Amino acid sequence: MTEQRIYELDQIPTEARILIYGCGERGRDLRDALSELRPDVRVIGFGDSFKSGEQDGLPVMTPDTFGNNYDLILIASAYEEDILAGLDPALLKSTYVADRAIVIEYNISKLKHPRFCNISVELTTHCNMACEYCVHRVSPRKNHVMPLADFESVLDKIVRYNLTNELMLSGLGEPLLYPHYDDAVRLAKNTGLTVNSCTNGLLFNSEKYGKLVDAGLDMLCVSLHDLRKESFVYRGAKNKKTYNDYFTQIMGGIEYHMQRKPDTMLEILLTFSKPEDPVSSLWGLEATTYQGSHGIELFNEFANRLEDLAAQSDYEITIDREVFKTLFEEIHTFGINRTTVLIGHNLRLLFSPIVPAPLDFMKVLRPEKLGEIRHTPSSGEVCPGAGYPMITHNGDTYPCCTVPMAEDDSRSLCLGNIHESENPLDVFDGDKARNFFKNMKRGIFTCGYCATCRSTYSFR
Repeated sequence: MTEQRIYELDQIPTEARILIYGCGERGRDLRDALSELRPDVRVIGFGDSFKSGEQDGLPVMTPDTFGNNYDLILIASAYEEDILAGLDPALLKSTYVADRAIVIEYNISKLKHPRFCNISVELTTHCNMACEYCVHRVSPRKNHVMPLADFESVLDKIVRYNLTNELMLSGLGEPLLYPHYDDAVRLAKNTGLTVNSCTNGLLFNSEKYGKLVDAGLDMLCVSLHDLRKESFVYRGAKNKKTYNDYFTQIMGGIEYHMQRKPDTMLEILLTFSKPEDPVSSLWGLEATTYQGSHGIELFNEFANRLEDLAAQSDYEITIDREVFKTLFEEIHTFGINRTTVLIGHNLRLLFSPIVPAPLDFMKVLRPEKLGEIRHTPSSGEVCPGAGYPMITHNGDTYPCCTVPMAEDDSRSLCLGNIHESENPLDVFDGDKARNFFKNMKRGIFTCGYCATCRSTYSFR
């Protein structure tokens, strides 16, 4: 069956009788939205695949007892695919999926739930690396910082208007270069927000990490990136630090974590790819990919270092070599999605593939490679990043955290400036934002950058 879906309540016929399939939170929220925003329609009950009874004064029915006292069945459940697959074909003609955005937008209007899963705030665009594969080295937005007073203003608006429960302090630059970083974390934590961040690791050490732990940081991701000194050349460390110095410093920070056992989650990021993957070639990183048993040997050496530190620190750690061997074999054979493995108290490893990039990036970073690679734009995929906006150093606000990195389309995709309006919903709920998110919900791309963000690449 071709899925029938409604995106807005005004798509429902006047005075329709509605049976909501799903009596969980989403179904109840849809009932509330209909009651308030479409008082002409009548909810006659809830549907459930397994149980019957009563929910908030309305009957709960299984499909075999639906009868015909309804005009539409609206599915409001995380299990919509299973529900559709199990419904009698006779019921499907009048069955529609109520897009989750209906409930999200209603809850936002009532401030029942935060609008966004996460908001990134860019404290600085300074960086102490010049990675070959990063847009920073060609970006015109270098060398700016967000004044601490502006950050406080952003925090106030985020909290007052319930925009999110979680901040990610990251952006074009290296967050640990921000001169008021500890203060920024402390201010955000004092509002009750979850505060996460990431770092390239050049400034990560026990002293810096200790200050962030004291400030209340919830999670820090350290991008170790690769376990070989050859790859460090591609990252262009501006302080001339050698890989051995860099690695030793990061291990010192991990040792501090093991000894202190803080509430902060420490995440170590390692990046991998299949050697023959066209994305590796596109980035020019073929020489840095892990190959066969060599990758396993390097990881085992790293694991041995971690276990030695844990033994010295009276810290319990679990690194199952067979599990990781299987993971490496899957990386080499198939490539992988992002995979996280918890190995100790608030200590985890994140394995991330080298990912495709928007064609807009490639035009700037790797124009010489474009002739070797076939590019296929995404088609009809709903944007996964539209719930993760970014506020840049000067207050410009974008619908997702990658857009400010774009060269061609970034200005056209700016939703507005959060400092220029007392009410941030003028930015997040303005006409431009509403049109953007409405299109994204339907998988419609309104600019070249978004159309190529979910791209695939292959060799010609």
